[in-house]
Amino acid sequence: MNFRELLSDPQEFAGKPIPSHLNRIIRQTVVKLSSNDRAPQIKLSADGMVATGERGYSVIRGTHGVSRGTWFYEVRVVNQPKDSHARIGWSQPFGLLQAPVGYDKFSYCVRSRHGTRFHDSRGYHYQEPYGQGDTLGYFQLIFYKNGICQGEAFTDIYEGTYYPAISLYKDFTVEANFGPNFAFPPTGVEYRPMCERAEMLIVEQCLADMLYFIK
Repeated sequence: MNFRELLSDPQEFAGKPIPSHLNRIIRQTVVKLSSNDRAPQIKLSADGMVATGERGYSVIRGTHGVSRGTWFYEVRVVNQPKDSHARIGWSQPFGLLQAPVGYDKFSYCVRSRHGTRFHDSRGYHYQEPYGQGDTLGYFQLIFYKNGICQGEAFTDIYEGTYYPAISLYKDFTVEANFGPNFAFPPTGVEYRPMCERAEMLIVEQCLADMLYFIK
């Protein structure tokens, strides 16, 4: 076959939408911290739930993100050596990995030091500091400390898909819990544990494929 024949051959998808399953990002079947969507210096446990930082601030995000609904996950501070810190919250996939969560317009967080909330590098007092032994809850952009609601941290957030995001400074170590069993589940509010997002995404992708083949 010469070059002219190759160009004249009909292409299966010429002038048609490309099937979603051909260019889809493969997701984990369970929600955990991502081994791919992270700064290389962050150490991740084999089960994908425990992360440890190294040197300056760097970020690791969850495997699944959400763009609607009310979702919750927890992070337990496992070890906080002297002068180590964390900033934990939510981030879009465009957020920087070699910077703390809350550094850019694509992420929101609460810092362990002084309990400061950050977005777009602007910090404001939000709650008391957190540290080793504390369990932090992240419900949309309302944060919990050891089961106590700290109030709404941010309003008028940018639209997009947000992933659980953890940034660590030096050897700070945390353990993520995406549910369904939480140490301090929110009370008086309806929510979904982040672990349910994996099954929901499978259903959404299946329906998208069905719609393509039905058309």
